[in-house]
Amino acid sequence: MRIRTTRNTILGVVATALIACSEPANMQVDEDGHAHGEDTHEHGGEAGQSLVYTHYTDLTELFVEFPPLVVGEPSQFAAHLTTLDDHEPLLSGVVDVALEQNGSTVARFRVREPSRDGLFIPTVSPRAPGDFDLVIEVTGEFGSSRHELGQITVFSSIDEVVINQEAPDGDIVYLKEQQWTAPFATEQANIRNLSESWPAFATITAPPGSTAVVHAPLNASIAAQSLVSSGQFVEAGQVMARLLPRTATSADINALSTQLEQLRGRVNLGQADVTRVRDLVASGALPQRRLDIAETELSEVQSELRLVETRLNQVRTTNTDQGVELRAPISGVVAMANALPGAYITQGAELFKIIGHGQRWLQVDLSEHFAALANGVRGVWFSLSGGESIRLTSDTNTSIVQGITQINPQSRTATVILSLPELTGLNVVGQRLPVNVISASTRQEIAVPATSLINEDGRQVVFVQTGGESFARRNVETGIRDGDYVAITSGLTGGERVVTLGAYNIRLAAAGTSEIGHGHTH
Repeated sequence: MRIRTTRNTILGVVATALIACSEPANMQVDEDGHAHGEDTHEHGGEAGQSLVYTHYTDLTELFVEFPPLVVGEPSQFAAHLTTLDDHEPLLSGVVDVALEQNGSTVARFRVREPSRDGLFIPTVSPRAPGDFDLVIEVTGEFGSSRHELGQITVFSSIDEVVINQEAPDGDIVYLKEQQWTAPFATEQANIRNLSESWPAFATITAPPGSTAVVHAPLNASIAAQSLVSSGQFVEAGQVMARLLPRTATSADINALSTQLEQLRGRVNLGQADVTRVRDLVASGALPQRRLDIAETELSEVQSELRLVETRLNQVRTTNTDQGVELRAPISGVVAMANALPGAYITQGAELFKIIGHGQRWLQVDLSEHFAALANGVRGVWFSLSGGESIRLTSDTNTSIVQGITQINPQSRTATVILSLPELTGLNVVGQRLPVNVISASTRQEIAVPATSLINEDGRQVVFVQTGGESFARRNVETGIRDGDYVAITSGLTGGERVVTLGAYNIRLAAAGTSEIGHGHTH
């Protein structure tokens, strides 16, 4: 551990105007009145001349640098404040530096706005020497945070100043300005209840009773009117298609067309025969009965012609209201449609398949090797294309419909069926995806987000934030993964803060590359 010790020296700073308040009598209250565009505090100052603290609350991270406190000497605090919900610099707010003794505030120094995004520079000029508890309070739109930095000494004179502060272990420097301008986040490596899991493949299915298949009730052709298609939503009772019944003489549209032409020829011949017989009857060459027979035969052929024309028109029509209506038995999405306008279908043919909205099942096929290891099944987790993990357990309204009961002798897999909540992207019946089956048993492990890990030549590495702008590289051993979190079996201790977003930039900083940009003075 490096120890920074300085005696009889202090960083010179430009004193700013202070407005002192005398009420109450036992408290010093100063408010920084300088113009914020004129501060000249450089990042870190000279080596060994500043005190440096990094402190976290649930809402904010404070990284502050300042010269030692001496009675009557102004000390500028460079307080870098980050909101932890988004790891962005605090853009506005009030910062108070308080010196406390026995739980009471002895002196308070305030700044009402940042010098620049995330950087607040209150000036502290204590009036009395002694040991005090140093507290920095922050109030803003996010709420309020109280950073208790521990005991600090206010020296009577510059000659008495001694800095005895441990420097952070990390030898990688990544400045706040770099953290705030690139994707960056950290999280504590805490002990979590993790469940072991095993890889499997799963298929989204519809529960029994939530699907319906519509069959053709008779031999017929399909009209275009009211015909639905795949992907279309239908309400229960909605007309899905109209069937035009066909007879043996209309089994083929070509046969009907041929029959129509033959009947037209017979009508023409019959009309000519009637005309000829009528003339012969009029001249007395043939009896009246012969004309009656010819006209009757013509009438029969004309009736047959009209019938064939009607049948052919029914086959060819796209706007007919005639025929047998097929209606949807349930509401849902048409998953399959084997009905085309003008097509001939036979009785019993599957024309439509409807899948109802709402609940879905996930059929998971787990290999027999992993099935033998599973101590019950709690649920599954899987990763989306963007890297986000989805966890499906009782905590997310997922229930086990069927647990492991036997091994399929053909596939050598065990089947687990889960009832799913309605989730975007998990409603396409037949969709297949890789999943991880979660065991019902859990164990406590130190864990970090999977995004913390970087593979370096086959070794798993994380970067630990040891101070506001200092980081250390750690080789770690990993254990089980449970969704977004991975167990760390060695290399980390609980409570250490690891980089979860932007670890690659820390790696570049460790290599001294210029690709990540440069910091700048305050």
